[in-house]
Amino acid sequence: MPVVRAMPNTPSAVGCGMTGICGGAFAKPEHLETARAMFDAVGRTVAVDEKNMDAVTALSASGPAYAYIILESLAEAGVKVGLPRDIATLLAAQTMKGAASVVLETGDHPALLKDAVTTPAGCTIDGIMELEEGKLRVTLIKAVVKATQRASELIVREIASRIYNYEWPKSPTIPKKLTQAQKDARDMTLKAGLAMELPFTLVGAVAVGGAIGYFLDKWLHTAPWLLIVLGGFGFAGGISEIIRRLRLGDIRDEMSEQPNSAERPLSG
Repeated sequence: MPVVRAMPNTPSAVGCGMTGICGGAFAKPEHLETARAMFDAVGRTVAVDEKNMDAVTALSASGPAYAYIILESLAEAGVKVGLPRDIATLLAAQTMKGAASVVLETGDHPALLKDAVTTPAGCTIDGIMELEEGKLRVTLIKAVVKATQRASELIVREIASRIYNYEWPKSPTIPKKLTQAQKDARDMTLKAGLAMELPFTLVGAVAVGGAIGYFLDKWLHTAPWLLIVLGGFGFAGGISEIIRRLRLGDIRDEMSEQPNSAERPLSG
């Protein structure tokens, strides 16, 4: 089945939209032309490769939101310098529309058009210096890059949801109190870990105690039975360590059973 993917934007509602389209594996040029004719009715249309659709989403589909922020800021600036809000908004909106129209009609690079407005030692260059100092240019670039990455993530999630019927968690949750199944799983993990650690703990403790006894016998010529005694102490130390870990697990169980401060009933 031929499929054409399209990404319009909200200005399409007033006939000034921008839509990016791309053809699927079975889409032919005539299918793209049909889609182009549909979206040309509400603005302009551009055909891109599938790999660039995330960038289209971030730039033209999300772009009106960036433009509205800039427009709002210009209007607020007009209010700041004494203009009524309605006049400031009209001036800002028409200025942005006119600037965009010049770019579309002439095809000139925005940098050339900017230079045509900027007179030497004039007020425009001072304003541009403030914009550059505020990193407006870099911030807008980073916004599009971040939105492109997010669009790619959403596509991956949608594919996983449709093909593998996988439901992505909305947000990580931490249970206030462990369920019985969670306790059983934790206890099983704890017991398995102790079973694996038991021989290593005992052997290590006996080896350390025996090594100390061996070197004492070799260097200080102590009685040979000291090796056995120290090895026994090492064995006892290993057993006590295992008992300590078991008791620590029991203490955690008791603490998990106690209600927190928000669940405890108020006295009095």
